[in-house]
Amino acid sequence: MSKAIQIVITDSGLGGLSVAAQLYEKIKTNPFAINTQIIFVNALPETQQGYNKMGSQSQKIATFNQVLQGINRHFNPNIIGIACNTLSVLVEKTKTFEQSPIPIISIIPVAIESILRVNQKFNSHFIIVFGTETTIQSGAYEKELAAKGFNKEQIISIACPNLASEIEMDFQSGSTLQIVDFCIQQAIQQINDIFTRKVLVVLGCTHYSYIQSIFEHYLKKYGLKNFRIVDPNQALSQKLLKLTRTLSHQGEAKKSSVRISVYSRCPILPSEVESISTLLQKLSPTTVKALQQYKLREDLF
Repeated sequence: MSKAIQIVITDSGLGGLSVAAQLYEKIKTNPFAINTQIIFVNALPETQQGYNKMGSQSQKIATFNQVLQGINRHFNPNIIGIACNTLSVLVEKTKTFEQSPIPIISIIPVAIESILRVNQKFNSHFIIVFGTETTIQSGAYEKELAAKGFNKEQIISIACPNLASEIEMDFQSGSTLQIVDFCIQQAIQQINDIFTRKVLVVLGCTHYSYIQSIFEHYLKKYGLKNFRIVDPNQALSQKLLKLTRTLSHQGEAKKSSVRISVYSRCPILPSEVESISTLLQKLSPTTVKALQQYKLREDLF
């Protein structure tokens, strides 16, 4: 049997695990005659010490470069997927990205493709991008969308501090709801005549996909009637699926297999495992099991 394809998906936390779960389920239900190993790598250097809390951009870039080096050293992947908007902002500035002989697929360019595709039919008046501080401060979405012909006045960027970590701790907590409520109020205040405007809402952090229904609830609560939500997680999993297929060899599907595993350099808190497990249970019980049995590797990067 052919050597397994190794796909590493990484995120600065557990949001991108939803991308890994979607990819796993797509390959499992539509096998293509080769062994596939999906490896999710938690890129946090320390428990609850994310990239948005680091002191400088150079520190963030250096840390993530170490993550990419560790991924290559330990797993020898065929594809790396950056399932994190924060890390997507950083990745092209790393030496590993510049020198990489394998595809490194980053979520923000994939998100832009999705926005353009949805907007061809929807023809929105405004685009709201919700994201972490690093993503929003970088202006990555504004720059890419402006380059595609959108006016800057159409783009509303809202940072949601601590929302990702609150989702990991307890996606149903009062703190999670309060942050979403506040951020949506900030966005709505920048739209005139919200009852008639068509708005694209971009979930610019992989964690936010887990609570899409909560975003929808508050958007409607504050009067937005005609909106579409763009979830880049789905688009990234589809992109990685296509790339994996191009690497696969011809053969009978019955000989194929797919496995998924989770690695972390730092301990993942039990509350985080519980919260994310609950969110992923319906989508992929196998991914939940991999999270619950994650491999702790202090030498990961």
